[in-house]
Amino acid sequence: AVPVDTGVNVELKHRGLAGDAVELTRSVDNAVLFSSFDPATLRELRRVAPAADRALVVAEGAGNPIERATELGCTAIHPNRELVDPSFVTEAHDAGVTVNVWTVAERSVAADVIQTGADGLIVDRWDVHRDGSTPQGDDGG
Repeated sequence: AVPVDTGVNVELKHRGLAGDAVELTRSVDNAVLFSSFDPATLRELRRVAPAADRALVVAEGAGNPIERATELGCTAIHPNRELVDPSFVTEAHDAGVTVNVWTVAERSVAADVIQTGADGLIVDRWDVHRDGSTPQGDDGG
């Protein structure tokens, strides 16, 4: 149901599902990114599928979430909108981590997020960005 050129984000909300999630996505042609708030779930995912792209989902700035994401071997970080500003994005990029901001529900917020330099928007509706495309033309997470 998802066009092949659209990236798919599979958020793991419970421990113990990493192996099943990886197995279920083996047959899709889309780029798949697995994400979770839970570091133990991301470690589990790294153990069962070391090559799988992972993202740490963060809602609060406690500690250094970018450092935590890199320690977990994540290729991306998914911060809540309130955490994102240009310096956050720059720090993430300097660490080799892409930034996909959640959940963007309005066009005006999408425009603000794009101005930070974030790599992608996590949305509930395809039309939040003016033409439905991602900020920089990639899969956007």
